[in-house]
Amino acid sequence: MYALSEWLFRAVLVNVLWIVGTLAGVVVLGIAPATMAAHHLARQYARGTDDHAVRTFARCYRQEFWRANALLVPPALLVAAALAGALVLRGSSVPGAGVLVVGPVLVAACVGLALLYLPSLAVHYEVPTVRALSRAFLFAVANLPSTLLLAAVLAATVYASMRLPGLLPVVSVGAWVCGSTALCLRFYAQNDDALERASAGPPSAVVPESAIGTAGTPADRHRPSRTGRPVLAHNR
Repeated sequence: MYALSEWLFRAVLVNVLWIVGTLAGVVVLGIAPATMAAHHLARQYARGTDDHAVRTFARCYRQEFWRANALLVPPALLVAAALAGALVLRGSSVPGAGVLVVGPVLVAACVGLALLYLPSLAVHYEVPTVRALSRAFLFAVANLPSTLLLAAVLAATVYASMRLPGLLPVVSVGAWVCGSTALCLRFYAQNDDALERASAGPPSAVVPESAIGTAGTPADRHRPSRTGRPVLAHNR
């Protein structure tokens, strides 16, 4: 009971800080750095270092403000544009529009899968901004069972929030961030362990030139990094 109460308290705190951070950036510029900072704080919680939560959130928010917008806003806009295009095509009377709608839907699905991992991956690994989305997508596809579990958790969170709208301003975002980050850290650890076991195996077991990045936090980026780890071609 204590563990559940502590987790709920942390989820509510993350939720409140995310809302404050989003509003601080007038929503448009605030939602991305607030999301990054929330995932960084959730990562700290998952690793057992939860001191000075507000200070940790604020520091990451400031340091990652522009990088977070460059990292998260473009793919989010791409998903929105693809879904809007699909809706337009679906309502169009142009011959073949029903077939053409498949393209935007696939784009939205692929980018959406990458977005499931992108914030947690960006705060856990040293990932170049221009390559982060492709590496998140590669990880999502290479670890499909884990990705499906993550998508199911998101769907459950959205469903609960739709049935109980009062959860959204209190705990929904914080619960998703804390839950998904804990799962992602487990997936990353499993992937790293599998890579270590596969390092002595055949080269085909690893996707060439697909290193996710170097483990680290936004506050650690000025320090020397360790060796980057490639993504496995499939989940093990």
